[in-house]
Amino acid sequence: MDGITEKKIIDSMHRLSKNLTVIMIAHRITTIQSCDSIHMLEHGRIIASGTYDELMKNEKKFRMKASVTEE
Repeated sequence: MDGITEKKIIDSMHRLSKNLTVIMIAHRITTIQSCDSIHMLEHGRIIASGTYDELMKNEKKFRMKASVTEE
C-alpha cells in the first residue's frame, strides 16, 4: 500500500485503540512502531515481545528487519 493510505489506516487504528484492543499483523516495522506491545513470530511461535524500543535494543532479528524495512 502507498504511504498516504498507510498513514490514514494507522491514524484510524490509533483513534480506535483508545477504546479497544487492536491486534495488527504487519511486515513493515514502521506500521507497528507506535504500538504498546509488539510480538515477533517465527514459524507460528512468539520469539520476542516488547515495545519497539525494547526490541530494537535487545533483539538482533528485529533490528535486522527494521534496517531492511527502512531502506
